[in-house]
Amino acid sequence: MSVQSCETQNELADETFQLAASNPADITSTVERQFYESQLLLYVLGQVRGERRNRQNYHGELDQDDAELRRSFVDQLAYICDFKTGGTTVTALALQKTYQGIIFWLAANETVKPKVRDFLREVLGLLRDIEGSSKKAAETKLLALVVNFNKERTELVKECFEARRSPVFETLAQLGTNGKVHCDFFSNIRHLLGRMGEHVRSTKTLVSTALRFPRILDEFQIRVHASPPFRCYFQSSDSIGLEDMASRIFTKEIEVKHYQEAIDKLQRVSNGALLDLLQQECHFKTRIHAELLLVDLFYWSKFDFLEDDPYVGCSKPACFSCYHYILAHPGNFVLPASHYKIYLSWRSPDILRDEVSPSTISRVREKITVKMNSSIRAELARQIDGKCSRNPARHDSITGTSTSIQGEVMDPLTNDCEDESDSEYASAGKDLASPEESQPQHQRNDIWATGKS
Repeated sequence: MSVQSCETQNELADETFQLAASNPADITSTVERQFYESQLLLYVLGQVRGERRNRQNYHGELDQDDAELRRSFVDQLAYICDFKTGGTTVTALALQKTYQGIIFWLAANETVKPKVRDFLREVLGLLRDIEGSSKKAAETKLLALVVNFNKERTELVKECFEARRSPVFETLAQLGTNGKVHCDFFSNIRHLLGRMGEHVRSTKTLVSTALRFPRILDEFQIRVHASPPFRCYFQSSDSIGLEDMASRIFTKEIEVKHYQEAIDKLQRVSNGALLDLLQQECHFKTRIHAELLLVDLFYWSKFDFLEDDPYVGCSKPACFSCYHYILAHPGNFVLPASHYKIYLSWRSPDILRDEVSPSTISRVREKITVKMNSSIRAELARQIDGKCSRNPARHDSITGTSTSIQGEVMDPLTNDCEDESDSEYASAGKDLASPEESQPQHQRNDIWATGKS
């Protein structure tokens, strides 16, 4: 390791230690409890909160203007830096404009490893030097570099990319959507293979962007934002009561009475499973997701984005809470793509900064949380009142494959792959509807799709 790398790593270690030792930017306990309780209830009622969201102003890979191509470039750089499955290495990346050149900022759910920084430097150096070589040769060279770095995730990438056009994928698509016993198994195989081939698409995007915007790479630096440690959220299971929870989540008297009755009905119809699951899930470790670390950094540090485009890319689509945090943020950031799933291990950025008073940071954080509480409350009302159906389980990352069956072109399947959550966050409440399976067939109802008698 070079002297410069050692110094950088020592600085990062110091920053990580300071984050671990510092106090968070607190918000009022009432607002915080309302957030965690409403999120907990919504999570137990259904982790998947609707259809996936595309990135703001995204019109597809074949119809990208300059801004969209740069955003895809940022997303794909983050993607190739995310070298392991699961949630720990989920990576975010943003481009800061300075007079000295572009700074590539990196963050991860758990602090970026030194090898990721070294890998990104090698990738950017290769992209900077591709002028004069053929596009195909540059893609091949970059792909070899990416595959070698991501060998823990995938092998035989090229073969998998080609296999996506084979009859095998058509068969897997049929088996994965036929509704039979093992359809999830076949669907997961298909999407895992699709993810393996994603590296090829990434290299094509990166090379195309480097050729169109070579000045991005003229002078660049790579900097890493350290990740704060986990913080525990603990609420005694004995303090979880459905009636009291409804009175804290809903604010208007008429709403409180209505939803107390509706939630009580859900408890009865689920044979007591609702309260049991809430009590099982009410204490957990939380972390700040990678993209929010950079959102927070750029906002409070008043960094300038490249081309004044306030976009933070990420190796995976944003979760439900990240999406609504960015939506509620006063910084007017570009909304990312989202798989629209809830993770209880989520928390909002609570980092104190030397250049900003603690009271200012806490005030902004609280305003964002209040807006998020309003969004979650509306989502809960829709769910409990039966205005939205229960969504099937799916994974986080987008497969990006399409196929044709019997001559008909099909849309890319949206059953994502590679969950962000690690095993320690696996929910006991993945399917709250399971208690009804013990009821006779003629008595079963989708208790989450209706609030009616």
